[in-house]
Order: sequence, then C-alpha cells, then structure tokens
Amino acid sequence: MHLLLILMMASMCGGAVAAHDREAHAKEALQTNAQARVDDFVAEVRATGLSTFAPIAVGVRTTPDLTHLDRERRTILVPLWHELAPTTRVLFAQRAGGEQAGHRMFELLVQQFLVIQQAAFLLTSGGTDHYHDEAEANALAVAYWMRQPEGHAFLSDMLPLVVQTFGHTPDPVPDETTPSAYFNREHATFRREPMPYGWFRLRSILNALDTRAGLAVLVGHPQLSGPATQAAPSIATVDGVAVTPDMQP
Repeated sequence: MHLLLILMMASMCGGAVAAHDREAHAKEALQTNAQARVDDFVAEVRATGLSTFAPIAVGVRTTPDLTHLDRERRTILVPLWHELAPTTRVLFAQRAGGEQAGHRMFELLVQQFLVIQQAAFLLTSGGTDHYHDEAEANALAVAYWMRQPEGHAFLSDMLPLVVQTFGHTPDPVPDETTPSAYFNREHATFRREPMPYGWFRLRSILNALDTRAGLAVLVGHPQLSGPATQAAPSIATVDGVAVTPDMQP
C-alpha cells in the first residue's frame, strides 16, 4: 500500500514537473521568436533611412490588454495562452468559432501580428488622435508582413479568423457619434474595459488588409511602403456574407 502511494505521488510530481517544463519552454520560445521578429522590423525601419530608430525589447507577460507597449521603455509585452484567464480563452473560442480556432487566432493575431503592430506604434505620433495612430500602426504592420517571404501565407491564414471574430464582436459605437470620435474619447477606458477595443482593433486590421486603406495610410511613410510582392488578401466572409469594414472615420 505504501509503495503504491509513493508511486502515485511520484507520478503526480513527475507530471507537474513536465507541465512546468513545457510552459517554461513555451515562454522561452515565444520570447525568442517575438524578439527576433521585432529586431527584424527595427532593422527594416533603419534600412529606410531612419537610422536613429532605437531597439525595442520584448518581454513575455500576460496583461489584461493582451499585448502592451511601454513607449518610454520601448518594451512590448506579449501574453501566453495558458496564462490567460479561462473566461478570456472561452471568449476567443466563441468569437473565432471553436476552441482550436480561438487558440490559432491568439497565436496568429496576438503573438505575431500585434507584436509588430505594437512596434509600429513607435513610428506614429503618440498624440491625441488615437484612431489615426491605430490605423497607421496596423497599415505599417500589414506592409511589414507583406514584404516577408511567408507574409502572404501568414496574412491569408489570419484573415478568415479575424473576419470570423469581427463578425461576432458587438459594435460598441453609439448611434449619435462616429467610430473615430468615440475611439478617441473613450481610449483611456479601454484598459479597464478591453472588449470594445477589440472591435476597433479588428476593424482597423481589416481596413489595413484592404489595399485601398493600406495605401492611403502608408502615404505618410513612403519610405516604408515599398513594392508589395503579393496583392493584399481580399476580405473574406462570415456565414456567407461578405465583410468589408467601411473606411469612414
């Protein structure tokens, strides 16, 4: 009996150690990959002539607003899936169309695309027009991915998940105002209530993936636009209905 108990305890301890090792490996891999991607983005920006564009550090830490940019410290925080609150993981699954799709959405959008988007925010004004900065950062992130050898495939994989999620995310904008006015007015509250920000983020990303929006915003950074090696992906559908976010502010 004692031997059986000892074996059971050893098995439980071994399982806990294995789980801890997997989580530690996942954290190390995410930090390494995200930092390498951001370093590449910084190198591309410097190659355009902005030689003073300083390095950006990446840390792995899960925060309520998912990705987080500390402008003063030039640091981006990226979250881990298993550290998210269970309700947040469920929300990803519900909006993306299932647990597997939600996890995949998190990997593509949060751990890869938004990492570059956060880095791109350091090229925006950082002023009071948060709506414009959001659009510009997303357009720059799309432009970056479009120049990568695997970028077209990456964006094509991400697009239908973004469309699916956007189609199941409530529009928070009151009837009496516009998206840009509401976004700028309520921007400070998004950290306390991040879900409305999710709708704006997805809408802005879909606009950036649309060729017209991407080109319009990139006019302000002609040295960063460059020739795209592939055409921008077309807007997909949700439940058979085309989803093309309007480009009105």
